[in-house]
Formats: sequence, structure tokens, C-alpha cells
Amino acid sequence: MASGVEFEEDKFTYTPKRPVLGGFSTSPSFGSGGGPTVNHNDPKMVQWLMRKGFATSPASAQAILVVVIIINIAITYFVISYIL
Repeated sequence: MASGVEFEEDKFTYTPKRPVLGGFSTSPSFGSGGGPTVNHNDPKMVQWLMRKGFATSPASAQAILVVVIIINIAITYFVISYIL
């Protein structure tokens, strides 16, 4: 049942380049007063909280996210208990 079809392996390798302009900055911008630096390895929500100024470190951003989750669970509980 061999049909004799062979495929060649591509030698192309993709290496993404980091953008020079735009994106996240690891150094504080002008007028930011030495704000927090954003690590590209952090989750996107942690990066967003730090860029917006809600958190000054990844640990505080994680704590904010945990509080938001707890509030959402409490709201869900009250809504479900009201309906049933």
C-alpha cells in the first residue's frame, strides 16, 4: 500500500524579533516618576495592572487579582442563592 510519496522537510526556522518601537517598556517613561518596570514573563493581567498603576510589583498585582476572584465568587453565590 505504499504509494512512494515523500515529503521534504523545510529548513526554514522562525525566530521572532522583539519590536524596537511600541509594546512594553522596561524603563520608566518621562514623567512617570520611576514607575514599576514590567517584566515580559509576567501574565498579561499582571502587566496590565502594573502599567495602569494599580500595582507596584507582581506580588501586589497577584493579590489584587485574588481579591477580584473572591469578590466575583461572592457575587455569584448571592445571585444564585437569590434565584434559587
